[in-house]
Amino acid sequence: MRLTSLPWSKDQAVDSLKAILEKSKVSLVVATLSPNETETGQSVAEALQRWLAGGIRLLLWVFLITAFVALLALGNYDWKRSISGWTRH
Repeated sequence: MRLTSLPWSKDQAVDSLKAILEKSKVSLVVATLSPNETETGQSVAEALQRWLAGGIRLLLWVFLITAFVALLALGNYDWKRSISGWTRH
């Protein structure tokens, strides 16, 4: 089966395929460079939520470590002796 009577030549077919590929490439580049505003808003909200959760977690750890150090310091501090004025009873 020979296809000799094609309406296009090989050069025309290659040119049209190149044009189609170029259009696809341009549309993909434009879609990557300018995402939807809703997607951008969602990603900003997610990033803010992660930062907020990380900040709260950091503050919680700082509070727990400070409370632990304070309890250790108070446990080693002989407060009874300091209240009575260094006299033995």
